[in-house]
Amino acid sequence: MQPSIELLKEIIVPYERLPLRIFYFHGKKSTIGYPLHTHRDAELLFCVHGSLDIKIKETTYHLKKNDYLYINPQEPHATTCPDQNEILVLQISKDFISNISDDPHFRIANETMLEKEKRITEPERIKELLFQIYSHYSLKEEGYHLKIYSLIFELAYLLVREFKEIRHASIEISTLKHQALIQDICHYIKDHYNEALTLNGLSQQFAYTPQHIASLFQNYIGTTFLTYLNSIRIDKSLPLLINSDLSIIQISEACGFSSVKSFNKVFKTVYQLSPNQFRTLNKEH
Repeated sequence: MQPSIELLKEIIVPYERLPLRIFYFHGKKSTIGYPLHTHRDAELLFCVHGSLDIKIKETTYHLKKNDYLYINPQEPHATTCPDQNEILVLQISKDFISNISDDPHFRIANETMLEKEKRITEPERIKELLFQIYSHYSLKEEGYHLKIYSLIFELAYLLVREFKEIRHASIEISTLKHQALIQDICHYIKDHYNEALTLNGLSQQFAYTPQHIASLFQNYIGTTFLTYLNSIRIDKSLPLLINSDLSIIQISEACGFSSVKSFNKVFKTVYQLSPNQFRTLNKEH
């Protein structure tokens, strides 16, 4: 099955003078998805046509036409296109998000609009705001950034009012401490993915037991340390497979795999194709 190229590339649109990016994303029907990854900024995904599956921790959210889902900054997620789709993507700067609530650690609950529709005061308003933001962003008429600022503040207000996650104070301090630690560990892995990383090595680096670090991955990332590490390595291998003439062995070594056999096995688990098959299909386009 041919992989969906759109799923392998993140479209970057400059922030300009605004705390956001907004663009359309088109995905082809495929069992091949974008593996576990994070963004520095928040994302609001609106499904215009088709459907999109988003996995966050152990839960898969099925985004359908006219539905939307908010993904918090640094929240690990993976996506798959069960159908051809068109998604309107709004990326909101983490710096902007940090200033819209008195609680510096607030989160928006992962709940699709259609799941919560009966409890939302204005279920259509977020959709209207998204399309208005995109329209003004595209036209760029005089003073457009001022209009977009007014719209994004209203959007943020609705998200906080309708979807803010309620936490219990008794577990807040412990939760925040663990979230900060797992975020530091994930950043370390992204910077050192091409090295021989192990739980024991991370234990020495961060002064926590391997068991504690393993439990953090399960509780806050929703997967094992090794699965997360391999997802980063596979993600790093994609541009090398598509855009370079390096051999499969060289790419395997550059991305930190212990052997080309291990690289092939992990890659096929994620994409149902060998790295060589993936390269051949993508270099034909």
